[in-house]
Amino acid sequence: MSKILRVGNGDYKILVKQGGSITLDTTDNALDKTGTVVVTGNLEIKGTTTTVDSTIVTIADNIIVLSKDNVAAGIPASLNYRSG
Repeated sequence: MSKILRVGNGDYKILVKQGGSITLDTTDNALDKTGTVVVTGNLEIKGTTTTVDSTIVTIADNIIVLSKDNVAAGIPASLNYRSG
């Protein structure tokens, strides 16, 4: 049965202890891991590390910006590609 959390007016915020985690798990610990999480609208991620553990990543945009707002001199931007 589907459950819907609807906030009609204002924002919705989840707070956990410092260093805590929030997990969205659509698999109920199943081995096939076939569930889906859909974000409608913009997704903004703030932090020092973003990790994507995926076998296929599809991005429709043809522009990827690296080193945005990095004003430190002498710090190059790069893309690291590993095959096999």
